[in-house]
Amino acid sequence: VRKYRPDLVVLGFYWGNDVWNNSAKLGRAPNPLRDDYDATPFTRRVRGMQRAFARWVWNHSLAYQFVRTGVDHVQELRRQARLHGWSRALGEQWSVARDRMRGAPAAPLEPRLGMPEYDWQSPDWELTRELIVKLAREVRGDGARLAVLSMPANIHVIERLPREDFERFLAGSRIAMLDLFDLYLSQDRAVFQRQFIPGDVHWTAEGHALAARHTVKPLAALLGSEPR
Repeated sequence: VRKYRPDLVVLGFYWGNDVWNNSAKLGRAPNPLRDDYDATPFTRRVRGMQRAFARWVWNHSLAYQFVRTGVDHVQELRRQARLHGWSRALGEQWSVARDRMRGAPAAPLEPRLGMPEYDWQSPDWELTRELIVKLAREVRGDGARLAVLSMPANIHVIERLPREDFERFLAGSRIAMLDLFDLYLSQDRAVFQRQFIPGDVHWTAEGHALAARHTVKPLAALLGSEPR
């Protein structure tokens, strides 16, 4: 990113798995806290080509979509089993599969209070804070400004996350914050549900559009300009 000389760098922080992934990948991937980056020009080119190819295959192959989705489900099952035990995780997976086979509508997702994002004092959150602080230091060293876009999943809006702790941490670190919580909490239930794929945590087209409209003005304000 440095070669583009940005004025503003925006970190999209997703409450659904960013805290978890930071912890899960430590030890199995380059560690930016030790300036251990795997970012040679050759590696970047190969990764770019790999990702571009994967996107093309996803858009043109139902078989790949099926396999990739299956892999994602297995990874999520392992994650839930680590937190709640295999018996409960497998039982929930079977319940979802049975409802789908019967053609039943997707059940509303429920929050899982054992997930790492709920415990502000956990090692997972400590690592995440260290990573954000280091990123802010690097961004400022290049003459830019860092902002964080806080993106909850639909299951997070109705539960108590350490949102206030996160806000205080960012303010104390002089990092600007953009937030989708206020948007979601101001909506009635029907409008809110339409923004997420049924039985899933990802946005629909309407969800993408509303999130974009909600964030464009604060982003423009951080850049000292008017949104166009």
